[in-house]
Amino acid sequence: MTIYKFTANLHNSSLTKLTETHFEREGILETKEIHSSLEGDINILVRDTDDKLFVLSREYNGWFDSQRSIDFLCVDQEANLVVIEIKRTQDGGHMDLQALRYAAMVSPMKFIEAVEALSEYKNIDQVEAEGMLLGFLKRELPDEDSFGNTVRIILASADFSKEVTTTAMWLNDMGIDVRCVRMLPYKYNGEILVDIQQLVPVPEASDYQIQIGQKRRAERAEKSERSRYSNLCPTLNENQIHEKLDLIFNRESKLVKPLLVFIQHLLKANSPCSRDEIKKVLVEAGESNDVGRAGNLLSNISSALTNPSYDVLRAIITWKDLGLPQSGTPKDDYQIRPEFEYRELIQKIIDKHLAAHQG
Repeated sequence: MTIYKFTANLHNSSLTKLTETHFEREGILETKEIHSSLEGDINILVRDTDDKLFVLSREYNGWFDSQRSIDFLCVDQEANLVVIEIKRTQDGGHMDLQALRYAAMVSPMKFIEAVEALSEYKNIDQVEAEGMLLGFLKRELPDEDSFGNTVRIILASADFSKEVTTTAMWLNDMGIDVRCVRMLPYKYNGEILVDIQQLVPVPEASDYQIQIGQKRRAERAEKSERSRYSNLCPTLNENQIHEKLDLIFNRESKLVKPLLVFIQHLLKANSPCSRDEIKKVLVEAGESNDVGRAGNLLSNISSALTNPSYDVLRAIITWKDLGLPQSGTPKDDYQIRPEFEYRELIQKIIDKHLAAHQG
């Protein structure tokens, strides 16, 4: 593609061809200048304006037995990890193989490890880092099992060899999301302009290939979802229950107080509590201004009940739902499990943490 400068003139309009150049020729450095410029807005590399990325780390090398580093490690709004590799060369070198290696190495990353990486990158404490990440993901609570289930790859270079683009297209056919983004520099009046275009998947086929990849990921996610919730009622002893509840209620989260009020009401009730009843309780406790907002709050509580990281809640509480018991499925008729034998312990824990919030 060639870029022209259009000059409008009443008598003699013209198109001036811009001169294509190379980053190397202009003395533009890969790490200090190209990386730094992208760090300010990494979403420049994303074609879909709804597909937002959040940088977890730059030059990430959080592995024990390797000195290699990922140019940018990001996460998208679906909690997928995104490996971004940058080259200033005209052929991309072996960046496809390099990025695949990094994707494999980072694939086991857990949510807490992402928080640690962000904390180090931003030079902030982990509580603040967790809040930033949850805010980007639009979640109240972390969910280890839904974090990083897929690793995407974005390759950005001045241009790509056929070997790199062929590999990227084949990986997309196999359901691995790989993008090749060309950053082609031009020179005009002493300034460097950069034309940024996604080459793979080609824009005309991008939506189709993305749909195929999404279908494959959805099939894997459904299988994983059924496995995750195959044991809804874990068996926990008294010490485990105490430790796990304290861990939840000591969190810096706006959901903690409503959750305490929710469990407190279930402990007092002698029968299943409907959604409408719980919403009224949340309003009366001052946790919400109206029933509508209380419904949103209850939805967040319901998501916490099926969060794999909070199995202690499922050991205590049962409910009625429709279909597969997963996050997002409507729930009703909440109650303390009839067979649960540690009601007095739970009441003491709830009273302690409610008193701390009221104090």
